[in-house]
Amino acid sequence: MEISYRKATEADIDFLLNLRKETMVPHLENQHLFLSEEQHLNRIRFHFEVAYIILFKTGPIGLVKYCETKKEIQLLQLQITPDLQGKGIGRKVLSFLKQQSAQKKKQIKLTVLKSNPAQALYQRFGFRITGEDANEFHMELPVQVE
Repeated sequence: MEISYRKATEADIDFLLNLRKETMVPHLENQHLFLSEEQHLNRIRFHFEVAYIILFKTGPIGLVKYCETKKEIQLLQLQITPDLQGKGIGRKVLSFLKQQSAQKKKQIKLTVLKSNPAQALYQRFGFRITGEDANEFHMELPVQVE
């Protein structure tokens, strides 16, 4: 499955809100976290300048949001529409980020809700848990030398 990316724009907000609700609300509510529409929109707008729509056959199927510092790549969000989860798309996005990590000699860090099954994907990909708080695991993928 070939995917591509394009920068997210204001025209994507409705898609991103629906995507967030489909992909995150079940995991949030499982942890007794109930967010308002405004809180979901605030999360969407957080670092919106580094948000990319994942496309398949020119249609939007997901979101990846990441930013870089001098030492690391911070994966802020990775969401795939539920009907396309488990088809290798997340793995392709992570492979792209892993390439960036190796080229730039930066580790990748992320947080994942404890109830989110995506943590298994991250662990299979080589991320390890480095800490946790009440709701999330903190994970990192050390710099990979190619």
